[in-house]
Amino acid sequence: MKILIIKLSAIGDVVQTLPALEAIKKIFPDSEITWVVEEAAADLLVGHPLINRLLVSHRRAWLRQLKNPFTTWRGLSGITRFILSLRSIHYDIAIDFQGLFKSGVLIGFARAGRKIGFDRTRELSYLFLNERLQAYDIEKHALERYLDIARYLGARDVSPLCSLPIEQERGIINQRIDAVKPPGRRLVVMNPGARWTTKLWPERNFAELADWLIQEKNATVIFTGSPDDREMVERIVTLMRNWQR
Repeated sequence: MKILIIKLSAIGDVVQTLPALEAIKKIFPDSEITWVVEEAAADLLVGHPLINRLLVSHRRAWLRQLKNPFTTWRGLSGITRFILSLRSIHYDIAIDFQGLFKSGVLIGFARAGRKIGFDRTRELSYLFLNERLQAYDIEKHALERYLDIARYLGARDVSPLCSLPIEQERGIINQRIDAVKPPGRRLVVMNPGARWTTKLWPERNFAELADWLIQEKNATVIFTGSPDDREMVERIVTLMRNWQR
């Protein structure tokens, strides 16, 4: 059994697809799984024990190259190699978790007997499928929507839990955790930043949640993010009552 998963971006969405990956692997334990992902989120999947082949799309770089007459050939060459690699395997199942035109095109290029995804997705990506689940409820959490595809394939008692391949970084992670987490306390990591402002939760909500975790759940709260998120985190901290530096 050969399975193709297409979930290209973004980082949070790729993470939310991992429980579906684990559920699908339980249904087909002997399957070989290929995952197509864009470069920005690829590091999350490198070395994942359930992924046999990681195929990385450099779509943005290729588009930049195509716009420059001096690098057009390089962009065309990169796209061609990628498509040939995608088509080098005949898959039993190909799943479009993205539901956009860019993922639909890849499903169209893929050689697969069953091409599965949701009906009536954006950008007409469903036209590339030959098996369509009922159009999803936009109010339903993305993680649960992805698990619905695993359920469609036969998964039972699915879990929202997942694992990340962090073995190489585990020593550094444990060292940093030990430096901030007192013994016997829970550890909660909160990342308040997002690429799109429409995806940002109000800063006061993060502050209230962190206060509740500290007071009611005996938790140590760590905020993470990029350097651009530093000011946001500082504003959240100033809104908190229980923060201890």
